[in-house]
Amino acid sequence: MRSGSRLWCLLLTLVMSSSAAALGFYAAADKPAQMLSVQLVNVSSRVIERIDIKHGNADNQESISVLRLAPDSDRVIGLNHQPGMGFSLSVHFADGEHYEMCVGKFVPGWFLSEVISDEGLDEIPGRYR
Repeated sequence: MRSGSRLWCLLLTLVMSSSAAALGFYAAADKPAQMLSVQLVNVSSRVIERIDIKHGNADNQESISVLRLAPDSDRVIGLNHQPGMGFSLSVHFADGEHYEMCVGKFVPGWFLSEVISDEGLDEIPGRYR
């Protein structure tokens, strides 16, 4: 066998074995976590200036801020978080009032709604509207 042919054969073998190893690695890797969808609903009579959501586990921590949620409006966001584990929710109204609470604890399913009113907060499994 000629020297050039050996080199091509060796190169082809190296590429095929590397590709097979990479394919095996990706096939065995865990699938990414499903996204937890959270609907934030403002049924209050006031503008919500900001909603801060914080959650985490032993490996990471995530913080999300939702800005300007007008009365009678809603927004759906996605969290990289398992259902039922809970997360911190901080609501800041435009008039300066704010409150914080732990929500989502023990709520089953991959979609939940946090309904913010003048009286407080209701939590609903699934979509509010």
